[in-house]
Amino acid sequence: MKTAFSVLLIVATAVSVCADLPPPKDPLVMPAIAMRQTPELWVRIYRESEKDPATLLRYLEQHIEFVQNRKRAPSLEPLSDPQAILQVETHAYVFNRLGDVGTPELIPAIEQFMQRRKAMNDWATKADLAVAQLTIERIQARAKGAEAYKQTMLDWVQNATRYPDALSPDGRWRAMAIRRLGYGIRALARMGATDTVPAVLEAVRKARQEMSKAQWLFNQFAILHFLAQFEDERVLSELEGVLFLYGPTLMPWAEAEYHLEPGEKDPEWLYWHVRTKGMDTTETVKAILQSIGNGGPGRFTDKILLLFGEQAVPLLLRAITEPPRCEAPENVQAVAIRVLGEMRSRQAVELLRSVLRTGTGRLRKNAAAALGKIGDPSALPDLLEVAQNDADTSLQMDAITALGELGDLRAEPVLLKLLVEHHDSRIRYCAAGALARAGTRAAIPVLESRMDRENFVHVRSQIGWAIRELRRKAR
Repeated sequence: MKTAFSVLLIVATAVSVCADLPPPKDPLVMPAIAMRQTPELWVRIYRESEKDPATLLRYLEQHIEFVQNRKRAPSLEPLSDPQAILQVETHAYVFNRLGDVGTPELIPAIEQFMQRRKAMNDWATKADLAVAQLTIERIQARAKGAEAYKQTMLDWVQNATRYPDALSPDGRWRAMAIRRLGYGIRALARMGATDTVPAVLEAVRKARQEMSKAQWLFNQFAILHFLAQFEDERVLSELEGVLFLYGPTLMPWAEAEYHLEPGEKDPEWLYWHVRTKGMDTTETVKAILQSIGNGGPGRFTDKILLLFGEQAVPLLLRAITEPPRCEAPENVQAVAIRVLGEMRSRQAVELLRSVLRTGTGRLRKNAAAALGKIGDPSALPDLLEVAQNDADTSLQMDAITALGELGDLRAEPVLLKLLVEHHDSRIRYCAAGALARAGTRAAIPVLESRMDRENFVHVRSQIGWAIRELRRKAR
């Protein structure tokens, strides 16, 4: 790889800065990597409650109205749509915020909320009562002073199972104990109580041993993403083992359930922030790439590398031609190619064209996809060549899709030929999709003719979509 690509490497010098990861534009909206982006509503809630914590109470009323509406429509699942999910998450955030800034004067209103929810007795009553009760306890502990609050939260962490309703008759952890552990860790981290880290880590290890495997599996993300907020290198090993397995592919609920709170830092971002502290940009990017090649936490490293923008481009180019010495250099090259594609880096085009021509099968696929995203017309000949070569169907499909993303009308004859003549329905499907963007009005009759003769429903559907798109463009 080095010999073939080195001559194409664009010579550039990365800008070194005295920072490990780029700072966010808004400290209340941190980069979302493993978790979801902070909702605008939550930022507004945060800012309002900074001035007057009592503003949080109106969101409790909104939650009651939400639950009542859901009760009137029992055929609807409580978490069946994005708005419902956001409402439930917002309710949880409001209580987190009440525990952070609420004063004892607000407790009667929270107790009234609990009474109303108890009377409703619906699908969310038990959870709402538990969260409200813990919020009241946090407010009461905070009112006693910072040190008393710290000790109370540490006791929640160390002795979560000794409180009422913590264990089932057979000794299993109940939701109340899990919440105390998580909320206690969150509070200590927000206080910056790094002296409690050893005790917190011991409590987490104990919880992992005492919970059933299923309980730990479903609750560890909620616990560990709060643990990450300590920004302490002592928590890295705990995060490294499990946190980075989660995401939309492997564990969809782990990402889908959690938005970043205002000012909260993404656990993946924090991991690298702590691990690369004191390094400049060059050293940080190299450390991330080296970790990828040695089997380190690489679940979301594409997103991390994207944060560096143009500063990372020379380093990513170098990683393709001269990957670091590591266990799996091709893993590093594959990530570098993907990130350059996501960056839409024109500097990478010549190198990626070379990879597409002479690289391994995996890297050629990545290069085809990246060239499509970059959209440079100089890549057209290489993509056309691969699109017409059926030696590797998967690679051929990627090249055809890239031609569509390129949107170059010169690809139309090849795409039409593939659609009309190719024996593989997957290739015909990709060709139809690509024609929607790289075709002209002249392609519509050919598409219609193919539609009449196409045996596969999914291909006919794609052809129909392409026809509609081309008619829309022709207007």
